[in-house]
Amino acid sequence: MRRGGKINRLGIDMERVLGGREMLRKLKEHTAPIVWAEVVGEQLAAATEVLGVSGGVLRVSAKSSVWANELTFYKTDILKRLNAKLGAPRAYVITDIHFQSRGVKKSADESKTLEPEVEIDSIELSVRERQQIEESIYMIKDPDLRERLRKTRFSEVRLRNWRLDNGWAPCLHCGELVAPFLGGNGMSCPRCRLLGDKG
Repeated sequence: MRRGGKINRLGIDMERVLGGREMLRKLKEHTAPIVWAEVVGEQLAAATEVLGVSGGVLRVSAKSSVWANELTFYKTDILKRLNAKLGAPRAYVITDIHFQSRGVKKSADESKTLEPEVEIDSIELSVRERQQIEESIYMIKDPDLRERLRKTRFSEVRLRNWRLDNGWAPCLHCGELVAPFLGGNGMSCPRCRLLGDKG
């Protein structure tokens, strides 16, 4: 056993075998795409594709701009879990993730079994949801402002419905929806976890 090196379970000093810490860091960095699906879960893995890794930055394509936008909010949690899986929980090997909405390539077999991506604007609202939106804006006198608010509220409710249909679950503390790849049921949202850590 060497003083400066780390011995793994097999008794091998990986730093010495691989020629130093830089080589070990590069090996861990290029392992990130391999463990991506295991870290983020089946649903998120199906909605994303790792494009590459360089200089500690993982580039990931999402199947839609909605997914890319949502993943950005959970980047910190994903980075934490990814680096822990890579054996670097404190000194991160992957320091950033760039999410893009380039789509996801599917094999011929996967394309047959997966339903096409649903656009948020095509999600139908119930009569009750439409009534609630109209009730929330009826006092606004300016017709342009009222129409803009109506469209905004329709989009918010459609996005919430899409999330519920795709496995999101309410936070135990505030009710904000939590993505399924972060554990879904029985979870706190990132904001409540952060406030809980400080309180």
